[in-house]
Amino acid sequence: MAVVSQETIDRVRDAADIVAVITPYVNLKKQGQNYVGLCPFHDDSHPSMHVSQRKQIFKCFACGVGGNAITFLMEYEKISFIEALKRLARQTGIPLDLKESPEKKDVFTGLYDLHDFAADVYSTRLFSEAGAGALTGLKERGLEEAMIKEYRLGLAPDSWDYLLKKVRSGKFTDDVIRKSGLFTKTEKGEFDRFRKRIMFPIFNLSGRVVAFGGRALDDDPAKYLNSPETPIYHKSEIFYGLHATRDAIRRQDQAILVEGYMDYLQLVQAGIPNVIAVSGTALAEKHVTQLRKFTSRVIVAYDGDTAGKKAALRAGYLLLQQGLDPRILEIPGEQDPDEWVRTVGKEPFLAAVAQARPLIQFHMDFTGAKTLKGAPRAALIQDILEDVARIRDSILRAEFIREIAEELAVEERELVQRLAQFRSRRRRPPNSEKTGAAPQAFTGVEQAQADLLRILTGNDADARLWAIEHIKIDQFPDPVFREAAKYALKSPDPAALVDQFQDRESREKVAAVLIGMTEFSDPQQMVRDCLRMLNVHQLREAITTRRLQIKQLENAGKDPEALIVEVAQLQQELRYAQNP
Repeated sequence: MAVVSQETIDRVRDAADIVAVITPYVNLKKQGQNYVGLCPFHDDSHPSMHVSQRKQIFKCFACGVGGNAITFLMEYEKISFIEALKRLARQTGIPLDLKESPEKKDVFTGLYDLHDFAADVYSTRLFSEAGAGALTGLKERGLEEAMIKEYRLGLAPDSWDYLLKKVRSGKFTDDVIRKSGLFTKTEKGEFDRFRKRIMFPIFNLSGRVVAFGGRALDDDPAKYLNSPETPIYHKSEIFYGLHATRDAIRRQDQAILVEGYMDYLQLVQAGIPNVIAVSGTALAEKHVTQLRKFTSRVIVAYDGDTAGKKAALRAGYLLLQQGLDPRILEIPGEQDPDEWVRTVGKEPFLAAVAQARPLIQFHMDFTGAKTLKGAPRAALIQDILEDVARIRDSILRAEFIREIAEELAVEERELVQRLAQFRSRRRRPPNSEKTGAAPQAFTGVEQAQADLLRILTGNDADARLWAIEHIKIDQFPDPVFREAAKYALKSPDPAALVDQFQDRESREKVAAVLIGMTEFSDPQQMVRDCLRMLNVHQLREAITTRRLQIKQLENAGKDPEALIVEVAQLQQELRYAQNP
């Protein structure tokens, strides 16, 4: 593990802008003095993450995660402190003087390094003499060499241990190799998972290789083979190519969703920049949660065959249920987007995007709904209502019901009644599931400590100096707040203060305080009121302690007179503190 000086850590943290760090992952919007966005650490439907640019900290008030720019990268990318620091150092142009310690790299760092190594191995093989045939095949499919290199496509040869031998000769631990998902272990030994396949590296949002998709070169019944779930790869959360197209998606407020790696590559190569693909799995709720951070509209461009249309319909309803606006682009015949864009080019494809159909219209035509009668018609309406019942937004639900009524010429009131029945059956019993605990409200004493911390880290220099003169550390009963105040008395930097806490719970507790309001109408009076409350608390605690000691002495047959006198004095101080 690398070691870096505190001075360098401070330089990197001070040079980084937390809004710039978080923006690639979260679509932040200005709200007052702070920025807000959908939290990436839980299934957030309403913006609950707050980011303070002045204080350089963030806090989610739904799931509780909080910290500074370094801890955000640690939490999101599942990387070590040093890895997060390296990344920020590269962004800010600050050199790191790292000294390696004999400790092993952590598993996450090792997994990232191993996948990067594997991508290089596969790419080198593709561009070698042995990979000439596979490379020619890709070019015949319309991919240019620059595109192949940019997305680091490669070749896994027809060998049981080609990658394994190269990995074993490297510096990767057995634990990292085992958890990578790149190898399989049987009674006969350990072997490469991918053999005789074109390899498509799958990148996370930061552009790190986290998995692979492998397309068979022969008639293997498993045309595509994908990496399994690993500590760094969760297939229901990662889109193929989003790391490269997210800015275009955000600018256009529209994403074109395709199914395959080749679909994505051909569209991007054709000059269509706002494309993403699901990576070897069906669209999932977590995918939609991720996508919702970048756009409100999605064009679903799946294959033109029956299976593709069914999948597009499922994806469309899932997008709609999560509050996005899905449109369905119908690919002619039974082609896929890859084939079609190579045949007709960019402009006809974009024209089809502009004419993509609303979900309900596509559903009606695909199922032939208007021609159905009797039981089939009733069954279709029931299927549609079951999907509509999952739409979270009540206004969107009502609009969709109105469209269905118009398309099928049925009474809107009847559909509303049946929908209410579906939603009643789906409703969970109270407290059956918690999706994230709301932050616990502070007690009076906790609030007093929190407000004093805000004064100490606020931008009112006079109030801070006045507080420093009057605050005593032993007045803070909460150990976390006490440690925070100890640091804040020396430095008002909120981002640096957060770094003082190694355990996540304490860090999030402090971040929750510091992200809050710091503008007080009369900050000096606020300090007086808070200190008085803490003093009252301290006196009450002292009285309670003495009374317990008195009882213990009495039970032991000893004279508690001295303690009784102390209690009387403390009570007098308490009365004065409560009514100065």
